[in-house]
Amino acid sequence: MKVVVIGTGFGETVVAPGYQRLGCEVTVVSPRDDEALRKGCRAGVDLVSVHSPPFMHREHVLFALEQGCAVLCDKPFGVSTGDAREMYDAAREKGTPNFLNFEFRCRSSNLKVKELVDSGAIGRLQHGSWQSFTPLLRDRPYGWLFNASLGGGWLGAYGSHLIDNILWLSDSRVIQCGGVSSISQSQRKDRDGQLQTCTAEDAVSFQLTLENGFTATVDISAVAPVYLAPVTVLIGSEGVIELYNDETLVLKKPDQEAETLTISGEQNQFMGAQAAWLAKVKDAVQSGESLRPSFADGLATARILEQLRQSFG
Repeated sequence: MKVVVIGTGFGETVVAPGYQRLGCEVTVVSPRDDEALRKGCRAGVDLVSVHSPPFMHREHVLFALEQGCAVLCDKPFGVSTGDAREMYDAAREKGTPNFLNFEFRCRSSNLKVKELVDSGAIGRLQHGSWQSFTPLLRDRPYGWLFNASLGGGWLGAYGSHLIDNILWLSDSRVIQCGGVSSISQSQRKDRDGQLQTCTAEDAVSFQLTLENGFTATVDISAVAPVYLAPVTVLIGSEGVIELYNDETLVLKKPDQEAETLTISGEQNQFMGAQAAWLAKVKDAVQSGESLRPSFADGLATARILEQLRQSFG
C-alpha cells in the first residue's frame, strides 16, 4: 500500500515509521513544498496521511480527496467548524474512506474503560472528571501552537482527544459547554530568538453536558512546573472507575471490595496506540470498509472546540 505522509514533525518522526513497520511504501513530504506534495499525491497513492499544522488541513485534505485518495487527518480537524464541515462534506460527497487521528481510542487503558462502561459495570454514566498537568510546553519556543489563528492551543492539541473520548464513552452528544482558559506566557522567543506574542491557551478547564445527562469536567495544563500523573474518574449509578496514569484501573462498587487492574503492554503506550490505529486504517483502506473515528468524529469535536473558545471570551 502506498502512503503519502504530509508533515515533517510528528508525521515524519512518528507516523511514517508506523506505516513502514506495517509494510507500506511511504513518502514524506513537507506541508510547505507544494510541488512535492502535488507530485506525491498523484502517484497512484492509496492513502494520504495529513499531519500538517491545523491551518493547512483544509487545503491538504481537499487536494487529496480530489486525487481520489483515502485520507487520514490529524487533530484538531482544521481551525474552525467551517473547515471541518467542508472537509467532511467533500469526503462524504466523493464516498472516500476517511479517518481522524484520535489514536487514544486504541490505548489499552481507554479500551478497558470503554469495555467496562458498555458492559454496565458501573451502571448509567452520571459524571466524569479528567485531569492532566504536564510541563510539555513550558520551555517550548514560539510556533504555530501558540497562535490561535493558526489552530494552536492546548485545547485543540490535547483537549480534542479528551472530548472525543467523552463522546465515544458516553455515546451521546454535547448540548451545553463552557469553560475558562489561560496563557501562562504572553510572549515567547521563536527559534530565531525573536519575541512573539502568544494568543493561544496553554491551560484550560471546561465542562460538558451531554444529551443523555452525563456531565464531564476537564482540567488540563501543558505548562505545569512538574509532571503529574493524569487521573480519570467515572461515576456511574452503581459504581466508580478510577484510572491513574493510564496504568492502574480501580473499579469500586458499594459493599464490595475494590478491584484493581494493572494495564501494561506496548499498545498502552503512546507509540503503541498510534501503531494499533494505523494498522486498523491500513486494513480499512485495503478492505474498503468504514472505520471510526472518521471525519464525522472530527466534525463533532470541532463544533465543541469552537463553542468552548467562544465561551472563553
